[in-house]
Parts: sequence; C-alpha cells; structure tokens
Amino acid sequence: MTTQESLFNQKTIDRLCSEIQLSAKQKKAAIEWLQLLQEKN
Repeated sequence: MTTQESLFNQKTIDRLCSEIQLSAKQKKAAIEWLQLLQEKN
C-alpha cells in the first residue's frame, strides 16, 4: 500500500471533489503544471 492509498481511497476523493468547479483557466493551468511535474520525473 502506498502512502497515497493509505491517506485517501477513491470514494473519499470522489466525495471531497464532487462539488469543486474549475474554470477553463484553472483547468489549463492544472494541466500545464502536471505536464511540468511529469517532465521532471
């Protein structure tokens, strides 16, 4: 079991994120940030 799995399971993540609304600008920024993180690994 990884650290992430021990902190939150998928049902908990879904419940906590169910009411979050992101704007198009926020989504674009998140995608760009994740791409940068993947490039570092």
